Amino acid sequence: MSDTPPQAPPPGDAGSLNLTAAIEALSGAVQKKEALEQEKVQAAGVLSEVKTALGGYTRWSPILTSLVENLSEALVLTKLEARQSVMRCRVPAQDDPARKVDVCVPVRELRICIGGKDKDSSAEAVRRFQESLRSSAALGPMLDSITVSQNAVTLDQQEGVLYELNCVLKPVVP
Repeated sequence: MSDTPPQAPPPGDAGSLNLTAAIEALSGAVQKKEALEQEKVQAAGVLSEVKTALGGYTRWSPILTSLVENLSEALVLTKLEARQSVMRCRVPAQDDPARKVDVCVPVRELRICIGGKDKDSSAEAVRRFQESLRSSAALGPMLDSITVSQNAVTLDQQEGVLYELNCVLKPVVP
């Protein structure tokens, strides 16, 4: 065996051309790989945003069923409105829990307007309705707060009471 290292072919040789072509092909592949990795990071960011948006999705059917099942015959549903707004919230970053990041969190509200004829019996029915919403399997775990307001009304020359229940649902923080 010889102690001399193998020598590269002279610059004009065919072996040199093959080596240059291989280097150029590999550098193109490395650039393509880096571009694909950047696209992957961008796609992951978009998927994270989609996940956050879907996390704010609420299935309303079970909630509406719960409302109908728990509404007393002494009360009449006059209006039902669902609203969603966005609140900024600081949460720990996924990649570094010590660092806080701002995220947009959906906040949902359900406004229920109900009316009753007699103030005393309606007030008790509204209190029971409020408690049934809090203990409902569909709505209870999602409820953050319920506020109730009341107004005396006259409809067709009959006295009545109109109640508005504003149900704020817990924000879904990613």
